[in-house]
Amino acid sequence: MKIFNRISFLAAFLLFCTAVPLFAHPPSDLRVNYDPAEGVLHIAMTHVTGSNMIRHHIRKIQIFKNDEMVLDSTIVQQTSAHSMTKSIPLSAVAGDTIRVKAICSEGGIGEQTIVVPAADTDQDTTK
Repeated sequence: MKIFNRISFLAAFLLFCTAVPLFAHPPSDLRVNYDPAEGVLHIAMTHVTGSNMIRHHIRKIQIFKNDEMVLDSTIVQQTSAHSMTKSIPLSAVAGDTIRVKAICSEGGIGEQTIVVPAADTDQDTTK
């Protein structure tokens, strides 16, 4: 009977350990906008974390330009329990592809890609 109890406990423990990543979620909305006049990439992320923003937050932002990583920024805490914004200086020209990844401290990843438009056109945003 003791062996059955130990096996049951071990099985329940392993099930719990594998279920924890299911609670992770990526930002529910990730908006990326490049301002060519200023040379600034604006990122707005909606990521509801609850009251413990130190434990659950967007922990990393990665920026790729034409598939080359240009920024790998670690974040200690979100600016609010619902969202976060960042403006990052970035040199880019029309036709460059910019991809932004926002990584949750509990495992979810949100991603947004834009193509820098020519001066007169709107940005092409794809997920």
